[in-house]
Amino acid sequence: MASFEMDRYRLPSGTLPAMLAVSRSLIAAGDKTAGPQVKKALKKVHAAAVAAQAAWKLTDGGGVDVRAADNVIDNAHAALEIHLQSYAWLPTELPSDDVDEAERLHELLYGQGLTFLKLPYAEEWAESEQRLLRIQEQNLRPSLERLAGKVFVDALFSAHAKYGVALGITKADTTPAASGIGNELKALVASINQYVRVVAGTVDDDDDGTVVAAVAMLRPVELYRTRTLAGRSTSNGADAPADGGDAPAPRSPDPSGKSPTQPEAPSAPIPPVQ
Repeated sequence: MASFEMDRYRLPSGTLPAMLAVSRSLIAAGDKTAGPQVKKALKKVHAAAVAAQAAWKLTDGGGVDVRAADNVIDNAHAALEIHLQSYAWLPTELPSDDVDEAERLHELLYGQGLTFLKLPYAEEWAESEQRLLRIQEQNLRPSLERLAGKVFVDALFSAHAKYGVALGITKADTTPAASGIGNELKALVASINQYVRVVAGTVDDDDDGTVVAAVAMLRPVELYRTRTLAGRSTSNGADAPADGGDAPAPRSPDPSGKSPTQPEAPSAPIPPVQ
């Protein structure tokens, strides 16, 4: 007998791009034969997503090419990584403190390679943010500038800042228009959570058909939860409820872009409810 476990659909916190991706997938997974209460709740998700997207477009992020910003930050990380890595190619009979320091910095920043550059946009931003925070907190910038070149370090910090703006993650507290994103994001999260509750309310444990239908409609939330929490366990194991806070974005169930699981940009159209 099929079973429905509500805990599998508890929405973790996420960025606006992440919640828009979840919203699109929920709308695409909507059941055309669902009852009026389910359709009404899904239409509220659609309305909240449209409003959140509109608020995002009023910020600087709405006018930035996300894919271009992504390419720039990919190149910036790759350039810094190759400069640090190149010290390992020097002849071993030429010991140098610089070689040891470059190896230490490379391990701190790129010990796991550059695979994080293939993650979904907001998740990649979060990984990049962790590395830049490490540079600042451990005062690594002087050594990086000396060993790799100030121009490359400056380029990385600049690319990261512009990437956050393009995704609508940063500058949320610096402009009047951007300050509205928080409220719109909370409203979107609330509408998704309400939709989950309405769909869950249609489940009859003695009727496998209702369980299967509910699981299918809420599959995007389950995917987001599973992949987001898996990503967090890799870094710090956190598991927070959805409250509009920042967190890594999900791998989209509807792939497009640079990786098999790349979510659409926040500016992608919100599909209508069928």
